[in-house]
Amino acid sequence: MLQTSFAVSKSSHHGAHSDTQLQLEKTMDKVELFHNLVNLAAVDGKFTQEEVDFLVNRAQVWGIPSDEFETALAGISEGNIEIKIPESLEDRVHLMREMIKLMASDGELAETEKTLCATASARMDFTIDEFNQIFQDVIDSWR
Repeated sequence: MLQTSFAVSKSSHHGAHSDTQLQLEKTMDKVELFHNLVNLAAVDGKFTQEEVDFLVNRAQVWGIPSDEFETALAGISEGNIEIKIPESLEDRVHLMREMIKLMASDGELAETEKTLCATASARMDFTIDEFNQIFQDVIDSWR
């Protein structure tokens, strides 16, 4: 059985930083976001072709190296799924939008995906209305 957990991601960098470095730390790392999406896709115990296509597309668009893709898959095979919740509201909204797109990519919403998304939404401190608005925005943008 897969075990799902949530963690708030925090920057662990210390010392002097340039403005560029600080800006990068405030934004969720694309690799971390990608790992979150791979974990979400695996939560129902299978990868559909549409989910794989979606993940491959994101990996290409975000410049995720193939070894990072393999690392994400290796974590799943160990049976642990962890979704890292970003600190900033902007990153939480971005993660939720990507999670919804991934869930919708195969044309069906598995109960485990819905449950994970609802739990993630609550852990991200979204109200039901805020989640519904994000969900509707994503669906409307696909029409």
